[in-house]
Amino acid sequence: MSKSPAEKGRELFEKQDAADREEAKKFDPKKILERANEIKNVNDPVLGEVKYTILTTGDLFKLDKIAEKEERARMTIFLLLHKAYPNLKKEDIDDFPAEVTTRLCELIADPDNFFQIPQLSKTGSESTKTRSSLAS
Repeated sequence: MSKSPAEKGRELFEKQDAADREEAKKFDPKKILERANEIKNVNDPVLGEVKYTILTTGDLFKLDKIAEKEERARMTIFLLLHKAYPNLKKEDIDDFPAEVTTRLCELIADPDNFFQIPQLSKTGSESTKTRSSLAS
C-alpha cells in the first residue's frame, strides 16, 4: 500500500525539521555575533514596549569591574538599552523618572528576567552548625 501525498509530505517535513534542529545545534560564531546585536523587545505592563539587546561578554566584564551597586545598576540599564536607542547617553539614565528606573531594576532582578542577565551568586557554600547525617 502506497502512502498518501499528505503522509509523504508529513514525512518530508519531519525529516527537514530534524535536519534543521541538528543544524541549529552546531556552534556558529557568526550567528552568535549577529544575535548579540539583534534588537529584541518585550511588552511590559508598566513600561510598554521596551527595546533592548542582550549583554555581551565585554559588557559583563565592564560590569564586573564596577564595585558600587548603584553604578552597576545604572551601567546595566545603559548597556541593555543603548544599542536599541542610539541617542541614549549614560547620563540620561539619571534623568529617568524613579518609577521607570525602579521597574527596569525589578525586571532585571526578576528570576525570569527577560534580559537574560546572569545573576550574581556567592561562591562556595555556607558552613552549617549541625552535622550532616551523611557525614556520620
